[in-house]
Amino acid sequence: MRYAFLLVSSLVLLSCNYEHASLPAAPSVPPVNYTITGTVRDSEGRPIEGADVTMVVTTKGSPVWKTDGTGRYQIRLTPSIYTFTISKAGFRTLRATVRVDGDTTADFVLLAASGP
Repeated sequence: MRYAFLLVSSLVLLSCNYEHASLPAAPSVPPVNYTITGTVRDSEGRPIEGADVTMVVTTKGSPVWKTDGTGRYQIRLTPSIYTFTISKAGFRTLRATVRVDGDTTADFVLLAASGP
């Protein structure tokens, strides 16, 4: 009985001081980013400088990219499906969905706003 007590006591003491070996952390893999490039033009094919390409998100502060003097924009994003609004004063706002699963080209045409 005395040996059983010593054995149980030793096991309890050992288990209290036992430290679990920590496994090495899994290597972190940087997110894959792809580039969306494109041009925003009017209905006659002319590039629109300063058009806003805005990502539609459910939180405040939607990111906005501006087109350059040739109507071009460039965005780096992780793979997913994104919705954008493309707008410029004097034109109708366009809403477009773009699937990003590699480098992608997405060109947009804005129609002139009708009426005054």
